[in-house]
Amino acid sequence: MRISIITVCYKAKKELEITINSILKQDYNNIEFVIVDGNSQDGTLQVVNEYQQQLQQKGIKVLFSSESDKGIYDAMNKGMQRSSGEWCIYMNAGDVFYQDDALTSLSQYCTNDRDIIYGDVIHCYHNKMNIYKAKDDTELTFKKGMEFCHQSTLIRTSLLRKRGYDINYKIAGDYDFFVNAYKHSSKFYHVDCIVSVFQKDGISSTNAGLVKLENAQVQYKYELIKRNQYYRKIFKAKVFIFIRSLIPKSIVDRRHEKIMKTATGSWMSFHK
Repeated sequence: MRISIITVCYKAKKELEITINSILKQDYNNIEFVIVDGNSQDGTLQVVNEYQQQLQQKGIKVLFSSESDKGIYDAMNKGMQRSSGEWCIYMNAGDVFYQDDALTSLSQYCTNDRDIIYGDVIHCYHNKMNIYKAKDDTELTFKKGMEFCHQSTLIRTSLLRKRGYDINYKIAGDYDFFVNAYKHSSKFYHVDCIVSVFQKDGISSTNAGLVKLENAQVQYKYELIKRNQYYRKIFKAKVFIFIRSLIPKSIVDRRHEKIMKTATGSWMSFHK
């Protein structure tokens, strides 16, 4: 059974190299690595070429493309369409697998009666870590947002191709995809193991207003919230975004850093 690891990136050659090294350590023996780059000019292609031989020696098939896209979810759809694995997992540039047997552990649960298999994740911020336990598959509701991490999730490729990700979203396309799958009775299964290490400094982690706005849109679309709740959430999100737009980015960044430092104060040190 082939698993396709899909990485979308843009001007992230250093982060891509981190992810490549993590993939090279995986002990699963049927991996396809699909890299979808957004036409970067920072040396991303050179990084791929540098590791091409090592990846091939490990039996990892590499598919690389570099072209302009309409956003992250358009790039993710391209990766899915180009993949040949029965299952796909998305790993952003800079994200890594927690253990060398992560895919081997997850693959044991890839049975015909399951569509989405997910594990737990480590959230990492500035060498501090916290284990985030995903909700059990019997407890999923998606009423407040994502209840597991995308980077810790195997998705049946045939399910992905039925619909793909809605490219109208900038941040909540994965949330929309999983809620849609849930509403259409796709079979979810939780595996009690840590799969990935997710960096808490990506677009969804640093754009709180847009997260609130798009999550509310998804929740209303699938009748997870009522109309009055939707309008209230949208109003608050837009006010938040407007106020933040008036503040210099340097101040926003310093405040974000302060908030994250407080939030991660009790987290453990991470040295993997």
